[in-house]
Amino acid sequence: TANGRKIPAVSVKAAGLNYPRTPLKPVTVGAPMTFDFVRKSGYRLPDPTDILITMGGSNLLAGIGYTVIYPGAGVDMRIVVNPVDADLKLTVNGVKVPTYKLTVRASGVKYTAEKTTLTDGVDKAIIQLRPATGYALPPISELEDYVTATMGGSPVDYDFTNNGSDIIIKIPKDSTNPLDPPKYVTGPVVLTANGYKLPNYKINVSNLTYSVTSPPITALGQDLVVLLRPKSGYQLPSSDNTGLPNQDVFVYEVIGGVRNEIFSPSMLAYDSFANTATLRVANITNNIEISAGGKIVPVYDYEFNPSPPVGLTYRVSSNKPIEHRPFTIVFQPREGYILPDMADVSVTMVGTPTASLSTVYSRTTDSDGKPFGLLEISSVTGDLTINIAGTKIASYTTDLSHLTATVKPLVNENSSLVVSLTPRANYSLPPAVTVTRKDGTSLTLGTDYTYDPGRGELTIPGFANTARYADDERLRITANGV
Repeated sequence: TANGRKIPAVSVKAAGLNYPRTPLKPVTVGAPMTFDFVRKSGYRLPDPTDILITMGGSNLLAGIGYTVIYPGAGVDMRIVVNPVDADLKLTVNGVKVPTYKLTVRASGVKYTAEKTTLTDGVDKAIIQLRPATGYALPPISELEDYVTATMGGSPVDYDFTNNGSDIIIKIPKDSTNPLDPPKYVTGPVVLTANGYKLPNYKINVSNLTYSVTSPPITALGQDLVVLLRPKSGYQLPSSDNTGLPNQDVFVYEVIGGVRNEIFSPSMLAYDSFANTATLRVANITNNIEISAGGKIVPVYDYEFNPSPPVGLTYRVSSNKPIEHRPFTIVFQPREGYILPDMADVSVTMVGTPTASLSTVYSRTTDSDGKPFGLLEISSVTGDLTINIAGTKIASYTTDLSHLTATVKPLVNENSSLVVSLTPRANYSLPPAVTVTRKDGTSLTLGTDYTYDPGRGELTIPGFANTARYADDERLRITANGV
């Protein structure tokens, strides 16, 4: 008597998983069978205990009746049933992966979200925050007050990267322990982000005009710089008067509607020549209000003795001297004159000589070597008389043929007359130069003057010294190109 063994029937039901192949050979009774699965998009693999396998109508237990392994290389999950000796049924369902919505509630900031639909256990919520017009990103020290997040309805911490111009937020925050795995979203995410309202300013002036010379406020901590100019008939406000009722400039920091005065005289810098004042409010983080008023203050007259100052041109720092302000005069000599020595310059104020500490006269040259004199009166309290005149010196004429001349400016009474000759085209420098007085007598080469024929440079020492050459002397310089 002989009976054949029935070959077990095999069925596989899979949801959310691809079952890419059937057994490669007929079922062998008592032999193991292998089933490979690939996860579909949007699904994750089931837990082994959630897999239903029956053989001969009886449920098999994971780890006893079947084994689950994860080989990779194109196969996400492999089930091995051993041995197969009855009808086999497999029900293997992938687990649908939840997705969540990212909601951003922004005020004063612009944002870009990497994704707005987030996959459970896979994604982080990543949001870039940038300041909106009129706002700045909040200070990092106050970030948690301006940027908050919830996940699944509960507050959640976040990681952030501050790039200066933007802030990158990542939700949820990873563990500080580098051995811990990264964390991912487990519920809907809501990010609430508020920008930091940038400070603004109000400026009220009377009897003045103003212009804001600092750049537009785009970040906290910038300086506000205001240039003040007096209207006609008025003067700049004073930085010296602090405290009512004499104060001319007020600066308030406004916090929560409360005005706190922060003005300091060091905020003002004056330019006496331009007749302007620069008000600088440094490092502003709150709204600023500025009030400033020009005022009528005493102004005085000034005069020269002799008038106008002989042999000099001049320019003044202001049309009239202003009480308790500096008054500066710049002098330049006219042709045939040099600036006077310090001992020949004096100033009286209301008829009284000014002290040497309050009035300073100096002689120097500009970048081109031209001489100028600077008279500085530190503080004016009355009408001024400036006693000054240029010193007349000898003159000269040139009688040149095929040459041009350049003369070095005469700075003071010790200056020499230095004339540099340049030959015209097709000519060369002369081997000699003659110098004669107005009476026709000649100066002696080597004693009264020198001439360098290689450089074409004539030097008459002590020319500006009236003890050597009278102020009515007139020298003639004669030279011919060769």
